Amino acid sequence: MDTEFVGRTYRSAAFVTGFVLFVLASYGQFAAMAPFAAGAVLGAVLLYAMDRMVRALFTPERARAVKKTRKGGPERALLGLALVKYPLVALLIWAVTRFWNQQEVMAFAGGFILFHTVIGLRGVGHYFVERLNETAAAPDPRRPEARIGKTVSSKERNVA
Repeated sequence: MDTEFVGRTYRSAAFVTGFVLFVLASYGQFAAMAPFAAGAVLGAVLLYAMDRMVRALFTPERARAVKKTRKGGPERALLGLALVKYPLVALLIWAVTRFWNQQEVMAFAGGFILFHTVIGLRGVGHYFVERLNETAAAPDPRRPEARIGKTVSSKERNVA
């Protein structure tokens, strides 16, 4: 995968979020639009924070620089992020389930997992495209022109 995969994935997920909001509006589900958008924003922000953390701490050049300047290096920074992030997310989930009804909670959860789903589906699609390209590039041993040292013209192929 290239380095632009993550950026294109964010754009794809933003497009899918807009499409789902459009569908919710067209079906008159206005009460579900705000929770869905809030869940999508939260999912995007958390994934973006993790993406920035990984890029900042776990690339070889930056990891060496962080280890020289900090005691504990990337592991300590990741632990600090987890100790701040997860209690805040737990508090937010408590507030959402306490003050919203079931439809709004489900819309929030759907928005939250949307970015994760898009990333997973894009990764699976990328894998299958690479596999198809590998099989397309490999010669088929059943075709005569794929045999080593034997070149068959299109006329010879049609005659046989």
